[in-house]
Amino acid sequence: MTSPTFPFNHPRSHEILALARSGDQDQLAAVLQQEGLPQDLFVSARDAELPGAGEVLIGSEVCAFSFKDHVLEIGGAVPFAPGLVQIAEGLDAWERSTQARAEGILYTSDHRTSMSVSMSEIGFGGSFVDLRERLRQCARFYACLNPFYVVGQDHGWELLRYEAGEKYGPHADVVPGATSARQLSCLVYLNSGFEGGETRFLAPGQERTIKPVTGKVVMFPASFTHPHESLPVAQGTKYLVAGWFYA
Repeated sequence: MTSPTFPFNHPRSHEILALARSGDQDQLAAVLQQEGLPQDLFVSARDAELPGAGEVLIGSEVCAFSFKDHVLEIGGAVPFAPGLVQIAEGLDAWERSTQARAEGILYTSDHRTSMSVSMSEIGFGGSFVDLRERLRQCARFYACLNPFYVVGQDHGWELLRYEAGEKYGPHADVVPGATSARQLSCLVYLNSGFEGGETRFLAPGQERTIKPVTGKVVMFPASFTHPHESLPVAQGTKYLVAGWFYA
């Protein structure tokens, strides 16, 4: 089985996985030695439970992914997603979601009508630590697919709640003039069973709509190239985690 610390951000990660799947132990050993990686990175190439084409290892889960127009979708990357909703509702700390101006001033408007809870290890315990590490793994994998992206640090995460009729209108996630530049946007869908609430990308030639599925992670450039919106929830309640990786 793959090591839980398999370096997906390594520039030869795809080559190493391909060698492990092929069973070419000699070549695999040579590459691992060249790159200073442990020879027991894979227990047995013949019997290993390796991600196949269109799959990636996040945590201990082998997850299907797709990558199109620089939008990465990874299904099932956060299997404990419903538990995050339970924790958030138990905290009773919801506040109106805000938007930010370049000078850092936060404000509310009818353009974004959800409620938010700021996430931390204090409130969410080990689940927050696990979530943060999984999202870093997803970001490192994103960098394997888009070599122009350099993995930075996140500045925290928000858990959002959208009730019926609530939405986030068309926008890009960059804040013009801000000194700390958002590079990579990230969404984690925490539940299903509601109507509406899809994420819709709006750039000409890139139009697409993503239906929320519990545990799915979506990552995409935060810049003006990827304007998007969260469509109104028609019925039920939608929960997700949102945040960014910065330069």
